[in-house]
Amino acid sequence: MMCGEWQLLFTTNQLGIPSRQLRFREQIQRLETGDTMGNLTNTVIFDYADDSGMSPQLTFDITGKFDVKCSYEMNQGISRYNITLNDHTLDLPGEKRPRDLNRMVQTLMRAMPSELFDPNNIAVDTTFCDSDFRIVRYTG
Repeated sequence: MMCGEWQLLFTTNQLGIPSRQLRFREQIQRLETGDTMGNLTNTVIFDYADDSGMSPQLTFDITGKFDVKCSYEMNQGISRYNITLNDHTLDLPGEKRPRDLNRMVQTLMRAMPSELFDPNNIAVDTTFCDSDFRIVRYTG
């Protein structure tokens, strides 16, 4: 029942002011399940405006995909599992590249909930409402 691709809608505390230079188009979580272990990938598809000034009109001229690749192990039945971070990957398919790649990644890091950007050693409780809807609570 967990296997598949899930659209992420979340509530979490976010520190600071959101960046005008970044907008998320889609956030999904892909689960590949085994008996008690599997793989989990958090994916953000985004647009980034590489304008260094604070002009009122930003041009979102960079589109990318950021993946947080993890493995997980079931802890208590199908409702709780522990996550281990394996890798971060960034794909910028167009020709345009940011002038400051580190700054763009820092902006992504601040915009994503920390439990999605760096889920290492986090436990997850899952409640299934039906086959299409689940509620997930990340516990530190």
